[in-house]
Amino acid sequence: MPGISDSVADHRRVVAVSPLFGGKALKGPADRVLEGLGLPKGNAGVVAAYEGLLSDLVVDTGDAHDRHDLSGPDLRVHVADTRIADPARAKEFGQWLLDVLSN
Repeated sequence: MPGISDSVADHRRVVAVSPLFGGKALKGPADRVLEGLGLPKGNAGVVAAYEGLLSDLVVDTGDAHDRHDLSGPDLRVHVADTRIADPARAKEFGQWLLDVLSN
């Protein structure tokens, strides 16, 4: 969408939480959309989709093994349990993310 990339690029830190688990979306078509756009599979495709915009990417603990394969200028990759099934877990994850970003 016009203007969104420019707006996002103006921020010092831009964070994405990967919607993928083992390369597949838990819900929705994210993995298929990445493939349809000709982007790499898995979290490498997430990084490519936001090329030049991300400062931080959070991947699920199940994908921790491939975090070293993700690259980008100054990209920081964080690993956490991103399966959020209830409000208490959402609060816990949100606090964890705020702590990560304050460093």
